[in-house]
Amino acid sequence: MDAALLIFGACAVFVRVLLTILETFMNAFIWVRRMAILAALVLPLIPLSSEAAGTNQHLSALDTWNGVGGGSPGAMSLEHDADPMSRFVAGRRYLIGAAGSGQDKLAEKGLALIASAARDGFAPAARFAGSLYLEGMLVPRDLPRGVGLLTMAADAGDPESQRELGDLLADGEAQIRDLGKAVHWYRTVLNNPAADPSRDRLFEVQMRLATLLAEGLGTPADPDAALTLWQQAATDSNYPPAWHALGDAHASGLAGKVDTKAAMKAYHKALHAYSTGGLKFQIGRHTALKESERIVEQMVSLGAKGNTLKKARAQLALMN
Repeated sequence: MDAALLIFGACAVFVRVLLTILETFMNAFIWVRRMAILAALVLPLIPLSSEAAGTNQHLSALDTWNGVGGGSPGAMSLEHDADPMSRFVAGRRYLIGAAGSGQDKLAEKGLALIASAARDGFAPAARFAGSLYLEGMLVPRDLPRGVGLLTMAADAGDPESQRELGDLLADGEAQIRDLGKAVHWYRTVLNNPAADPSRDRLFEVQMRLATLLAEGLGTPADPDAALTLWQQAATDSNYPPAWHALGDAHASGLAGKVDTKAAMKAYHKALHAYSTGGLKFQIGRHTALKESERIVEQMVSLGAKGNTLKKARAQLALMN
């Protein structure tokens, strides 16, 4: 028995070390990926964002298609005659050139091209311009206008804009929060054939929409629909918080009756998912451990004992 315990302990230590190493590499990958995205989207704009003297010119260029300034953006060049995607790419290049040279005219021309592409229905251009207003880059921060531009891109079928719009309307500042519209955009992106489950993190959308439906926020309460969404996020993506939420729903009788057996099963799945797949979903080790500890406590409160409790605690021990 002592030898078996020693072997089990050694295996547990090995698994813990392996998970720590994997988490370190994954965190490094995530950091590099985020820095690459930041460099592509933000760095070209930083030198310009402090150019207070040129802010009104930049705002005027964007306003020309947003129904504020009227008229057409600047002098037309060959870029303006190209297709919207080419105009958007050219506009970004002008912003990069402006960042390197400090020439405000280049920034104004770049924004005008992006404005033109957005006006012609190119969703990435509208999304990009909306992000400028939402973040206050190059132009004064304007949440309603940013949401309006993001809505333009979402209406054009852009999954990223639909998801981001749902998050903004659900969690944003009071002046733009609208849970009813958040529900609409979450449903829209889930039904969008262009959406990619991994890239667009549809499992998170399913979780958020399920929570709103379960609590009747922004829409009539629909526990059955909430359970279906949690189940989809859990089984399709093995998303740990979805298994956890599913266990809580069965334990509380959300759909009309308490189902202890189903709750225990979902909690076991959640423990396994947190211990093996947390890094995949960018869930930190500390968070995964705390959630797993809470799951075991909930299982105890439901009367877990014997092999059921032993198995759960063994799974938790592997994460310590």
